[in-house]
Amino acid sequence: MAKTSTRSRITEIGEESRQRILDAAEQLFIERGYEGTTLADVGKLAGISYGSIPWHFKNKQGLLFAVAERAWNLAAHPGPLPAGVDGFNIVMNQMEAWDRNALAPIMNMMYQIPLDPEAEWMQTALDMNNDRHQQLADWIELTMNGRSLPAGLTPLSVAHFWTSASRGIFHQAVAFEHDFPNVADPRGVLRHLILSLLGLTDDPSYASDIPTS
Repeated sequence: MAKTSTRSRITEIGEESRQRILDAAEQLFIERGYEGTTLADVGKLAGISYGSIPWHFKNKQGLLFAVAERAWNLAAHPGPLPAGVDGFNIVMNQMEAWDRNALAPIMNMMYQIPLDPEAEWMQTALDMNNDRHQQLADWIELTMNGRSLPAGLTPLSVAHFWTSASRGIFHQAVAFEHDFPNVADPRGVLRHLILSLLGLTDDPSYASDIPTS
């Protein structure tokens, strides 16, 4: 029994250390950027031995991904999306929220670091990306309710376009320090395009009366 308690405490200590490292890394990545942050700096700010960081995260790439993953999980919608405009608004609100999120620079860094296809974090990132696309594709299929998309499009192809366009807008928002120049709102354009593709309207009541033909 004592052994079990000891193992549990070791696990708790390990998790506490992990969270302290993540908190410190998040702060330093935002303040100094990816290149300007070292694992030694992270360990010093976290009050943890530098040697324990690779044990938790392998390297700086893995640490950045872990920080980004935590930020994403805090903002992600956990379950299936409701059909129609209700589900659409959940997705768009989530996408739009990132444009001004304090952790937006962290997410942007993920597209600037060298890719390592063999790294465990890279496979996890790909799995998360695939899960996101499948979540959107499932919602599109549910919303269409047997109707066909135009021009031979598939729910998955629309999902990929949707996230790609959103990420492009997001990167531009970060580049302009979360404020677009005086041009048409790109989020509004994307909203209109997706609604048009799916034959939806901005009327919230439409979500409960989706056409089947």
